[in-house]
Amino acid sequence: MEQENNTDIPAKETAENNPGTQAGKNNDAKIPTPRFNEVVSERNVLREQVAELKDKFSKVEADQKKAHETGLKEKEEYKILYEEQGTELDKYKTKAEAWDTYEADRRKALIGKLPENRQEFGADMSLAKLEKFTEQELTAPPKTNAGRPGNASAEYGGYSSLEEFAIKDPIGCEKYLQQSTPGYIR
Repeated sequence: MEQENNTDIPAKETAENNPGTQAGKNNDAKIPTPRFNEVVSERNVLREQVAELKDKFSKVEADQKKAHETGLKEKEEYKILYEEQGTELDKYKTKAEAWDTYEADRRKALIGKLPENRQEFGADMSLAKLEKFTEQELTAPPKTNAGRPGNASAEYGGYSSLEEFAIKDPIGCEKYLQQSTPGYIR
């Protein structure tokens, strides 16, 4: 059926390529052609596979290198962005410290202007409210007798006599009498 074709390749030539085969082989032996062709085709297939794998490996290496460089570039941009935000933050910190110093000094000055009995009210106020409160406290007129404004030193609610006080301000006179007279009966 199939005839095996013997090639004229002596074993001596193949043995030179492979020193392990030289020891026990006859130099006159010949390799059958189908086996030779099979080994050569396997070798060629393996070479093609190795070449394809080397190409794939070099592409993967190139892609990884490119991704690494891109990552570094992005990281570098983040580093720059981080540095810019750091300088901006430092600028705002100095402004905030200056404001805190101003606010503390201003608060201390305003509370110092208030009478001692009113200073405790200003301690918990915001700066704007404290300024208004201080302004009102300093510009408020002195308290006068509730009976009749303008004559704070006179008795009887600012009137010259108790009768005048009772005629012109009966409710105020009644309050005055209740407060000033011990055992007052209505």
